[in-house]
Amino acid sequence: MKKLIDKRLLTVVSIVLGIGFVFGIVFLICTSSFDKILIKSEIIDYFNVLKEGKSVSFSSFINSFKTNFIYIALITIFSIVYVISPLILFINFYKGMILGFYTASIVLTYKAKGLFIALVSLFPHHLIMCTTLLVYSSVMLKYSLSLFKCTKEGESLNIKLFIKRISILFIASIMISAISSLLELFLNSFIISLII
Repeated sequence: MKKLIDKRLLTVVSIVLGIGFVFGIVFLICTSSFDKILIKSEIIDYFNVLKEGKSVSFSSFINSFKTNFIYIALITIFSIVYVISPLILFINFYKGMILGFYTASIVLTYKAKGLFIALVSLFPHHLIMCTTLLVYSSVMLKYSLSLFKCTKEGESLNIKLFIKRISILFIASIMISAISSLLELFLNSFIISLII
């Protein structure tokens, strides 16, 4: 695992996600008063649905898993087509921005209690997905840089081994995404219903 993970790349993608998180908070602050009223209404409706247990359904799982799958698939495609591999950083920025906006929206709606609610609502599925995205992004960026180096220097590449490694990492990430979605659907919904 240590050979797969480049600490410098992991640090870079983590910083980008963090910047995105801050940007999401700033974005909410800069929205108009009318938009903030709408956002607060949406957050209250969302948590009311969680409280009533209506969020536990197969379609909710599919929606959550689909979002996670898109993240993983895009990172994979961007890394294979190494010319556009910097877009992997954008995926991490976007994920961070969504989390920042979501967290700030909860705090805006529930004030001091909102910080606690936000922390609870991020655990464990968002934590799992963020960790997965960061590790997967750094590994795929490393593979992308290796692919670029081989192409540039005219070195031979073991295509079968390359595809095998990518496939294993992709499948493992998808499985983690599915687990994350299940935790969001059942465990997180249950915890949130207890504190709202």
